[in-house]
Amino acid sequence: MAEILPGTKVDIRIHQEAKRSETTGQTVQSFVSKVFDVLDDGSLELDVPSVGGKLVLLPLNIRYELVFSTKAGLRVGTVEIVQRYKRGQFYIMKAIMIGKLERFQRREYYRLDCTLPGYFLALNMDEKTLLKLPSIRTLLQEHTELRTNMGAVTILDLSGGGARFASKLDVGEQPYALLQFTIEDGNSKINVELFGKILENKFDPKNSNHIYRVKFLYRDSEWQEMIVKYIFEQQRKMRKKEQGDM
Repeated sequence: MAEILPGTKVDIRIHQEAKRSETTGQTVQSFVSKVFDVLDDGSLELDVPSVGGKLVLLPLNIRYELVFSTKAGLRVGTVEIVQRYKRGQFYIMKAIMIGKLERFQRREYYRLDCTLPGYFLALNMDEKTLLKLPSIRTLLQEHTELRTNMGAVTILDLSGGGARFASKLDVGEQPYALLQFTIEDGNSKINVELFGKILENKFDPKNSNHIYRVKFLYRDSEWQEMIVKYIFEQQRKMRKKEQGDM
């Protein structure tokens, strides 16, 4: 619990619905909140969430899944909300932790619809060799012939497991791609380069684009954590906007 501090952002979902979504892949309603305080007995005080400026009084004495956005990454835990009260001008829920916090693992269930610009380089080699390659810039400097396999893309959706993107470039049946794009992390921008296995290449006659699906191949799991955190934060911003808190 050391990483959970007052002010830590948290998303709340009914535990039963969250578990069901693991098998169905369906999106369940999530409420935006944050930690108000961590009490001496280990229980948490959370801000009562609001939608459209109105407080949402979540039912007491049922289990909820909480996903915390901490400096160490996403953490998930199960709680039971046992009490609601007002402290000064703040509306508070008291939550009792059930079990321990765990590293958030269900990366594939968080998918972001987006329009991120980027580039991809199609590659035809075995996976072992692929994962030893340098950056796109270095690779193109050393192998100028690969420039014909590079094109601009628009990433249409992104998850911790892969991406779907559109490009004018048709690479036929080449098996792998090196995808480059930029994401935000607070006030910073991070350049991302990820290898992926091309699962699909379909032509979209309406937009004269090729639509690709790739499965990411990570050399370092920290990149996957970073992608998932980015998706989580972007979805959180959208939920806050939808719930009228921005």
